[in-house]
Amino acid sequence: MNFLHRSLSAAAGREVGEGERARIKVDMALGHDGTAGKMLDAWEAAGKPAVANGRQVMITLDHQFPPPTMAARLLHRRLLTFASQQKIRLYSRGEGVLHQIVAEEVKPRPGLIMAGADGHVATAGAFGLAPSLFP
Repeated sequence: MNFLHRSLSAAAGREVGEGERARIKVDMALGHDGTAGKMLDAWEAAGKPAVANGRQVMITLDHQFPPPTMAARLLHRRLLTFASQQKIRLYSRGEGVLHQIVAEEVKPRPGLIMAGADGHVATAGAFGLAPSLFP
């Protein structure tokens, strides 16, 4: 079993094989103003009015800042309100881009399951490598 399957198995609480679907525990959910609106839409459609732990969610306003349209401004307000209500970390006003904030503040570690809607979030894996993997 490779590292990915071991990590997914640990998150699922059972052994997960190749090509198999599994419900897993996500340690950190990430979104930004380009994708977090869709995340909220899906959350609300599933009947999830609240997050279990706001410290496990991070949102940044970094792709449309300052908001170039009224729709973007309304999304920012929606995300700010949701983050405030749910005690979610939200970075705004030029505080940084999502993948860089993750690298600096989350302290990724081997086996941490992150669900992020940005291709650059995968860089967190480089910061979470186990020291024993280096010669």
